[in-house]
Amino acid sequence: PVSIVPKFPYSFRRSKVDFRAAVMKARNFGLTTATLAWMFGLLLLGTCSMTSATDEADDTNSWTASSQVKVYPSGLGDNVTIVSPLEGESPTNSSLTLLQEWCRENRQEIRKLVFSPGGLLLRGWDLEEVQQAEHLLFEAMGFDHMELFPQTFIDFNLRAQRLGVSPGLTQNKLSRDAPKASKGTMQCPHVEYGIGAYRPRVVGFFVERPPAVDGTTARVFFPEAVERLSPELYQLLAENGWWNPVARVVQPSILLHPETGLFNLQLNTFSQKLAPVTLEAYRHVRATIRPDLPEVLDVPYDGDFNYGIELVRPNGTKFELSHEYQLELFSAMFATIRLQSWEKGDMMLFDNILYGHFRMPGEQTRKLHALFAEEIDTRTLHDTATAPACVKQGATTPAPGSVETMLDQLGMGGNIYVLWTITNLLPDSVFQFAGHYLWATGGGWAAPIKEQGEDIEF
Repeated sequence: PVSIVPKFPYSFRRSKVDFRAAVMKARNFGLTTATLAWMFGLLLLGTCSMTSATDEADDTNSWTASSQVKVYPSGLGDNVTIVSPLEGESPTNSSLTLLQEWCRENRQEIRKLVFSPGGLLLRGWDLEEVQQAEHLLFEAMGFDHMELFPQTFIDFNLRAQRLGVSPGLTQNKLSRDAPKASKGTMQCPHVEYGIGAYRPRVVGFFVERPPAVDGTTARVFFPEAVERLSPELYQLLAENGWWNPVARVVQPSILLHPETGLFNLQLNTFSQKLAPVTLEAYRHVRATIRPDLPEVLDVPYDGDFNYGIELVRPNGTKFELSHEYQLELFSAMFATIRLQSWEKGDMMLFDNILYGHFRMPGEQTRKLHALFAEEIDTRTLHDTATAPACVKQGATTPAPGSVETMLDQLGMGGNIYVLWTITNLLPDSVFQFAGHYLWATGGGWAAPIKEQGEDIEF
């Protein structure tokens, strides 16, 4: 079995290691204990059934009442809450103005919902442009910005887009476009800004144009994946730090979610070493326990990163996680996949600590925009009482911010002085020529990350 922990969803928090030990010891009590527990459960069943309806009503009543807005669960087992205009009411009930007012009135509940298992999906509204989605997120809902890219970098991206030589994804001030659909391929699984210590708390997707065929977004729920780990792998992660080869910092291998206390995992597989491992794990999960998942032929990655998964012992020495444990780690994640299909005008928000995500196979014409809000230093997401010494020490070490980390990996393409010169001094024809032979080829800007084998002195 992949885990000895009973599947009581989200039933344990900080005491996970003790809980696992208790489960194993409990087996020694035999049939008597099990029978008593069973009888006690039957006595509670009626009470739980009677109170569940009341609890559900209380959750519903926490939203500000509106005669034109419907708030309801998706019904797909993913805990997603959908907010839509009521059908059969005024023809203007899907207007953006109504949605903005509703979001302002429910800021506290929206925040609580986004920072909990599930997420928020706005569907059926008159959302047509990404600027409207940006206004909803930052103005109507009141989420804070994360660190913004320098204006020079944004100006370069916008000019490259206008001249048809975009460097992959185009970064705007408050959003960027998301990867296009690709037949038979899956995007490398990741969390946003997973290459650094600082990450956005909120991930948002706005659907300007849904994919022609499939093109869903897969989300993996880390707390459930943690429950699926073997005791050996869980202990290995809990007792050692996680080495980030890009930001060159030690992070927790098990991340403690601030609002719920749930345990979470690290995920960033944009690497020549890790992309094939994710494909192997995905195929195993699909062949064994998740035949409902779509077929994936490849997980392409043509960048320069070539790191694996390295853990850091409490004394600062590093060691690589074995291939077998890597497969187990990714398999535990993929077993929790929930697929999110898209409709035009959808806007979805979820927690970047609780969930990892990736684009699934599909066909154009998919056009999604990614939005990110707030920010947190993930090195602080550990239990100070039980975290290994390297994690505690790593949290006090200076680390580059989220934007600096992203720009550093671009090499010359992240140098603001170089970008200013190219953006402001080159005529369009020369800019296009340089773009075709440098950044628009997919490789030319990227600075390879050299593998470092040295240990860390604490």
